[in-house]
Amino acid sequence: MTSYGTAPPAPAKGSIGLALAAGLGAAVAGAFGWGLIAYVSRQQFSLVAVAVGLAVGYAVARFRAGDLIAAAASAVLAVIGCALGTFLALVFALAGAGVSMGSIVGHLDLIASAYPHALGGAAIAFWAVAAVVGFRIPLGPPRRRAAQPPAGQGAPEQPRPASPAAQPWFGTPASGTPASGTPASGTPAAGPAPGSG
Repeated sequence: MTSYGTAPPAPAKGSIGLALAAGLGAAVAGAFGWGLIAYVSRQQFSLVAVAVGLAVGYAVARFRAGDLIAAAASAVLAVIGCALGTFLALVFALAGAGVSMGSIVGHLDLIASAYPHALGGAAIAFWAVAAVVGFRIPLGPPRRRAAQPPAGQGAPEQPRPASPAAQPWFGTPASGTPASGTPASGTPAAGPAPGSG
């Protein structure tokens, strides 16, 4: 709740098409990143799949957070990005071995037939993790929101009383405030103080 008693407005959702386009872009970029990492290191790191899932999930959540359909599509896009990343890692490995790009493009069917052998149990497990991450991120709230008051309770907050640390010591009244049993004019009150005897 803000100091004026009104909750901040919920963020507007973007179109699902824009969210999926952003997710697809993140999946393709992640796949190229995966392929380049495999090319430079001469190894495939299945852990990169989690990064692909994160990238896709955040890209979709930026435009369509809290939408179940967008979250499911994000999980599918994360797996597509992982599959494309593994494929590009094979292509880049062939290019690194000296095979020309024309020959690689002309024999994509051979690469596709070798593709299942490039996968292992760890790769599939990391793809599953990427899918879960890609699904969970868009379902989370876009940002923490203050609790909204029930209907009809939008009154402004009242100022809080001063803390005990701000009170004077030993019952001495603050300046301008009469002590107990003393009238405001400063003359003593007649009779005993209340509560005595």
